Amino acid sequence: MPPVSCLFSVVVPKIQCPPADSSRILFATWWLFIMIVTSFYTANLTAFLTFNGLQLPIKGVADLEKYSDVTWLASRDGAVVDIITVRDIEGMENRE
Repeated sequence: MPPVSCLFSVVVPKIQCPPADSSRILFATWWLFIMIVTSFYTANLTAFLTFNGLQLPIKGVADLEKYSDVTWLASRDGAVVDIITVRDIEGMENRE
């Protein structure tokens, strides 16, 4: 009897699981492994979906002047450089 038919023994009562102990141990180990993997996946998915994320202390470009001890970098053609050069924000200077 093929090992897959043992999986359907719950649905079809005429098919029986193999009588050998080694195949029973194999199926029990496989189902235990599947249950553990499913439990870990469910726990990680729940933790990921309930995590609010990090709260950044900076809400805009104007908040950057509060942190004067930190050197801020921006890419040359990025939006931050655009905002700093186009708008005249007090405390911000263009250091190209």
